[in-house]
Amino acid sequence: MAVKLVVRHPGSTGERGEVSFEFEQVRVAIGRSAGADVRLPGLTVSELHATLELQTGQARLRDEGSTNGTRVNGVALVPQRPRSLVSGDLIEIGEFSIAFSSGPLLGVATSPDRTASLARRLLQELSGADAHALAVPFLRITRGPDQGTLVNLGEAPSRLVIGRGEEADLVLRDPDVSREHIEITRDLDGALARDLGSKNGLDVNGKRLRERRLRHGDTLRLGETSIVYEDPAEQALKGLEGQPDQLVTRTQQAAAAAPPKSAETSASPQVAQPQDAPARPAAPKTGSTDVLIYGLAAVILAASLAGLVWLFR
Repeated sequence: MAVKLVVRHPGSTGERGEVSFEFEQVRVAIGRSAGADVRLPGLTVSELHATLELQTGQARLRDEGSTNGTRVNGVALVPQRPRSLVSGDLIEIGEFSIAFSSGPLLGVATSPDRTASLARRLLQELSGADAHALAVPFLRITRGPDQGTLVNLGEAPSRLVIGRGEEADLVLRDPDVSREHIEITRDLDGALARDLGSKNGLDVNGKRLRERRLRHGDTLRLGETSIVYEDPAEQALKGLEGQPDQLVTRTQQAAAAAPPKSAETSASPQVAQPQDAPARPAAPKTGSTDVLIYGLAAVILAASLAGLVWLFR
């Protein structure tokens, strides 16, 4: 059995704010840490928040004693007590909502590299005005004749050829670099470096490789030139590690629990109530207690009128 988890943050917009994970493995860790299979970039999510276990055709979700707890269809889970899931269940973890479904594997199972790239996409979408600064990885030449050069990789999809020849997009003056040495392609998942059959090959972090899905801080060696790959979004994700959890607010919790609005729903005007507004008082009900109170009030009013009449006689 495979499971599909569709993660959405209420503060995100568009398709990039919704990411999908598919797994066939026995255990799926959900949390903020780099080791999580479903990595949620928010401080309202604990490092290891919850665990999904797949056994004998059944999926069971367990809260791992998280700070803000885990909810399924609005009901809080008891920590360390697993709950069975069925397709259509809505999981709430911190500010995130996760739609659960099970069945045959529809695509390729989510890899650790894919998990990291999806976490970067979520973080970029949630960064608001700072999203552009996080969206564009770049290269920094730290050694060789072109030391100090910075090159943005551009928006995905894009392709950058690095070499000594004039036909290269990034021309290096290093004589030990081939005319077309490597290419770096950008997609929604990040950047991939690939050797183009160069004489001296591609060295990444001291290892000779044919290709490599790049990570923040990777050092590429081409001849006598060293190039460092820097990804601000991945760096920001690392900054979330080891930080204390933040308590989720009522507004955040209500937003996570609300299902995404369909186009038909959003087209009709609605009057929204503030999330933290007090509940509207219910209409009064007439019962036996109310009749007794009204009777006592009538007796008191009659006695008062009789007293006034006696005074003015």
